[in-house]
Amino acid sequence: MSVASREGNNIVHEAIQTKDPRVVETVLHHIPVESMGEYLSKRNLEGKSAMELEASDGIKDLVQSHWLVVLSLEGNQCYKEGRFDEAVEKYKEAVTLCESIPGDSKAENIVKLEYNCGRALFRRGCFVDCIQHCLRCIEIDPSYLNAYSQIAQAKIELLDYAGAKKDYETLVTMLTSKGTLDPPPRQVNEIRLKLLEIDQSLKTDHYTILGIDKFFTDDQKIKSAFRQLARRFHPDKVMGESEDVRARCRNQFSRIQTAYEVLSGPSKEEYDLNLRIQLGTEAVRQSLLLRRRQSCESSPPTSPVIRQMRMRQFLGSEGKSPGDVSRSFDVLYRN
Repeated sequence: MSVASREGNNIVHEAIQTKDPRVVETVLHHIPVESMGEYLSKRNLEGKSAMELEASDGIKDLVQSHWLVVLSLEGNQCYKEGRFDEAVEKYKEAVTLCESIPGDSKAENIVKLEYNCGRALFRRGCFVDCIQHCLRCIEIDPSYLNAYSQIAQAKIELLDYAGAKKDYETLVTMLTSKGTLDPPPRQVNEIRLKLLEIDQSLKTDHYTILGIDKFFTDDQKIKSAFRQLARRFHPDKVMGESEDVRARCRNQFSRIQTAYEVLSGPSKEEYDLNLRIQLGTEAVRQSLLLRRRQSCESSPPTSPVIRQMRMRQFLGSEGKSPGDVSRSFDVLYRN
């Protein structure tokens, strides 16, 4: 297949100049995907690419649809190679182009492109922009699950743990709802583990947030710790920083301010009491788990003879079938 003619036109230019959509469609169909970008972007002697030639709406739509595929594939390749800035630009250009092309798959294509753009922005460290692109996915298709997960991950990076928890809970509900066929258990379990991690972050005590020892009573040192952190995280101190830095500092300062208000106010005594109970309960729980683990490791397995004797004792139980007895026995005596 010849790339260029004597006038500098390649085969796509020539096909467009026939003004016959069927000819254009046939030519485009036979160009390999990996070469499509070269054919569509090549300029003739007049300095025009196939995209810039005058043509009917039908022909323009054909050319633009193939150029959309080129942009999407180039964006994917940039993402794989870690060139996230270029990937974002390719996806954004593809979204703009897709919006101008009519077709039944228009909305579906935009959702995928916006999500891919959001993923690339996340890898670039642009978490606020990532959230905005993924929110657009959800506006178009509220059932697009990947967008919820990506938003939650971005919110964690911005220290918005409460927001991330809400998004993950929504995702779990959608995955386990009756309308979702065969929800993958592994994915649900992974999300629930992330929710546990988020809960731990949300439960961080006020002393830890301020960076002071638990149950500290020196009001001046509590105030000093707050002021030191405020100099770093107060929104007024980061006005000239990126949107992501400002969002992260807003969320962190909110936690710092809440911690200071509690520890320097009349509710400190009640907070300390509840914290002591919480820490004591957790210590007891960990101790019991350790003892149970040590007991299981040191206990010898039940011998077959003893197992048979215990089974005979159970056989005299009233109102129980042999199957019920066996199940009860297994629950009580298994190691």
